[in-house]
Amino acid sequence: MNRADNTSLHTDLIKANIALFKGERAETQRLLQGHIIKNSRTWKDDSNATMIIWLQAQSQNNLDERIKHLELLVANTDSDDYYGQMAQDYLQEEDNYQQKINPRRRRFSGIALGVPWWKAFILMLLGGVITFAGLNILNDDSPQPAAQDTTLAANDEQHQPTLDAPDKSQILVPDSYTARYPQGIMQIAAIEDNSERVTDAGQQLQILPVPGARFYALNIIFECRGLKAICDEPPEAELTLKLADDRLVATRADVSIAGESVFEPIALGRTTTGWVVFEIPLISTIDTLIIMPADEDGTATPVVIELHQQP
Repeated sequence: MNRADNTSLHTDLIKANIALFKGERAETQRLLQGHIIKNSRTWKDDSNATMIIWLQAQSQNNLDERIKHLELLVANTDSDDYYGQMAQDYLQEEDNYQQKINPRRRRFSGIALGVPWWKAFILMLLGGVITFAGLNILNDDSPQPAAQDTTLAANDEQHQPTLDAPDKSQILVPDSYTARYPQGIMQIAAIEDNSERVTDAGQQLQILPVPGARFYALNIIFECRGLKAICDEPPEAELTLKLADDRLVATRADVSIAGESVFEPIALGRTTTGWVVFEIPLISTIDTLIIMPADEDGTATPVVIELHQQP
């Protein structure tokens, strides 16, 4: 591999990590698939191979696919491999979780492959690339593509807010800010303190905090789990921000972050990403996020994510 290839590889992996931290799983997969196509001949010698498999696993929207990739990683790495250890920990935690909600579930026992692991991984990724290319071909055959693109662009422009505010968000490592409860798994992917991008959810007009206050926003990735087939109202819990002085603050209703995604109803095993916004005093510091799972019989146990040590 020449010097230019090495630089491209380094850049692609950095971009893939950033995309994953932002919750952009499709973009993460696109970057990794492009890397595999460009470097498939030297894949088995790639020093970043286990990291790439880990990224590919974590970028899967489907739980079964994610576990399949992680099992592949665990079954074909040394015990001292960093990403293999993380995969093993994830699978063990997943197994413990499944045992609680389904005691008859088969425990994780690894996988058996009839081909070298690096070839199996290439085949999985190339299969996704071929599918993606096939869909693009079908789209190219659709009637009047130019007129269709113009209409979509016009619609997008109508829904874009006129707000021109800076993005102050700080990306977090989601695994470090994770909570599990019966309805699903919540990860905090980013925070935005003193956000200026808060808008009315309906008209997308900028909203300002009251004098002496600021907006504190959290970017949340939620995966629908447990016994529910459909998660209608992600994150299926009431969220409360606890300040350092023990005051509690509820989320602001009917607001959003300009230009960012919002929660959507999802089925079991799928994920959705959105922002929650709190309005807090300028002089306050953050302590924890309290998660009260939605519960019909009133027996839910709150779950806490520590935020006072955030970067």
